[in-house]
Amino acid sequence: MKTPPLWQQDQNGQIQRIRHAEHWHRDNGKIACDLCYRLCKLGDGESGWCGFRSARRGRMELDSHGIITSLVRQVRGYQVDPFLTYKPGMTSIFLGGQQCTAACTFCMSAQVVHKPGAVPWGGGRPQMLPGDSMLYAQRGLMHPRDAAAAALHNQARCILFGINEPLLSFEWTADVAQHAKRRGLDICIETNGFAELGPLRQLARFTDAVDVGTKGSLDDTFYTRVMRSPGAPDTVRRSLLAWRRVGVHLIVGDLIAPPHMQDDATFTEAAKRFYGWIAEHLGPLTDIITTPIFRPGPDREDGSPAATLTRTDAEHNHYAARLGAALELAHAAGLPYAHDKEPSRPIRCHQCGGILLRFTETCAAGREASGVRHLNRCEMARTYCPWWTHEQHVTGDSRWSLRNRGAGHLPQPRRPGAGAGQGRRRRRRRRTDAPGKPTERGTAAPGEVMGTAVTPLHGQPKPGRP
Repeated sequence: MKTPPLWQQDQNGQIQRIRHAEHWHRDNGKIACDLCYRLCKLGDGESGWCGFRSARRGRMELDSHGIITSLVRQVRGYQVDPFLTYKPGMTSIFLGGQQCTAACTFCMSAQVVHKPGAVPWGGGRPQMLPGDSMLYAQRGLMHPRDAAAAALHNQARCILFGINEPLLSFEWTADVAQHAKRRGLDICIETNGFAELGPLRQLARFTDAVDVGTKGSLDDTFYTRVMRSPGAPDTVRRSLLAWRRVGVHLIVGDLIAPPHMQDDATFTEAAKRFYGWIAEHLGPLTDIITTPIFRPGPDREDGSPAATLTRTDAEHNHYAARLGAALELAHAAGLPYAHDKEPSRPIRCHQCGGILLRFTETCAAGREASGVRHLNRCEMARTYCPWWTHEQHVTGDSRWSLRNRGAGHLPQPRRPGAGAGQGRRRRRRRRTDAPGKPTERGTAAPGEVMGTAVTPLHGQPKPGRP
């Protein structure tokens, strides 16, 4: 499908958006939005709950289309990136927009989500960004083809959409994804699961991996009181089922609530209920990552009480114990691939117990060994860091490399309609992929598999280079 034009300039040189909105209909003189579960109905001149879409002149308009607030180079799965189990270590670019379909009171990106007007424009005014741009905590306009070009310029093989809700900016996300797929790039999406099935299924055609980020173990009260999103959990469960059925690499994120947001009894009950539902409806081999809630902004000391939403050392220790308990509850529910990024808790094969993947924090040691002063505050959200590594014992054709046994790395369901013969043909193609050639969905390319030892990432820039 040809990407429609997004902007044009008027006679004064001002940028005018001309991309048409999708997923809406007319309903008794109102413009009804079909994008998220809130299903807003708007009179002329009214904006939706999200502030991103509005009704004007009898149709839906995109008020924030093409505005990005983040374009940074990252490593797949490191720091707060949830995609540790999808081609870990692969270089990617992280694209973020503004506004959201949720209103989390603890949002790490609170300013760009809740008060985007306070985020300054790069260069002081709205302007188009070229494909070699890097951006963080500033706003700019970018054409989808330039976003794909930015990935190639940064030697990335993947584009990750996050910060705000990528399906809120559905039109731009889908346009970028189409340009990216034509250039052989992977697409990863972080979503809150609030989208309706129409846009979800349409975007899934271009998506390789998705992280559906749930919060508070999908507890109804937590979503109503802390996220100001009553009724959303039912839609999130429906979204999880839909993503599973379309066959992309599915990761379920569970942002564990700190004790002052959710008491112990509620946490335990919600976690048992949610993890039991996952095991029953998504399957016992579902990939789950549990994470703490961090304070807003990138400038935080990871691992310290200041990093998480706790106020004292006692609260921090209580929270740490809860994070460990969440994993235990998930494993007790029959979910062996529930994990976090704690080096002492590697991901193990559900059959033999062998280590498949372990996250290793070597940031401080790497900087000290190189003579580079270790920063007190992690700057990875702003700059490209070459000092984070992982240990991987699964090869690109899903074999456990320590014993050369077939051990599916976080097995994912076969795409609908793929019979046994089709599966065999896919495996043959994977083994014959040439180095550097984009591979099929979910398969690591040569150079992305780290082997059986902890090794630094390949092809990284020198320390301090952005």
